[in-house]
Amino acid sequence: MWAGAASPKPGPANWGLGMATFVGSYENKVDAKGRVSVPARFRDEIREQSYQGIVVSPSADPGAIDACDYLRLTDVSAALDDPDLYTQDERLRAERIIARSTLLPFDENGRVMLPQSLIGQAGIEGMALFTGIGPTFQIWHPERRAAFEAETLDRDQAAGASLRLLPKVRRPSTS
Repeated sequence: MWAGAASPKPGPANWGLGMATFVGSYENKVDAKGRVSVPARFRDEIREQSYQGIVVSPSADPGAIDACDYLRLTDVSAALDDPDLYTQDERLRAERIIARSTLLPFDENGRVMLPQSLIGQAGIEGMALFTGIGPTFQIWHPERRAAFEAETLDRDQAAGASLRLLPKVRRPSTS
């Protein structure tokens, strides 16, 4: 996840540079040991990074495992050095996520071994659904994700929610 010596220093001015963007949903089989193939599309997003694997942690969403590339974790970690970036509650939340995170390297087949504690917490059995949500992704039991989506869709529709563009993220200069 470290992008290497030529990469910019992690931090607010460089957030998003070299960072993966995870899009789409993919279902893969989980074997008895907890090994699962990370979708090729997701692996492609971090191919150029020096750490070839993912970072996982328990999710605040019931029944999910949060995941990202190592570069995102290093950006969050570097941001903790700037006292103006986080409120005290946000800082404690970020510290807790980092402390509960686990590095999972890819094997020669692009698989990772999910920790049994996270498999149990997420209720993953037999199949895992990888759901891209931009700079991160989640790993779910497919049926639990379907129920979660149905619940949140109903709530969003009742609130009249829609996707709107947010302020532009800093982008590197192309000149």
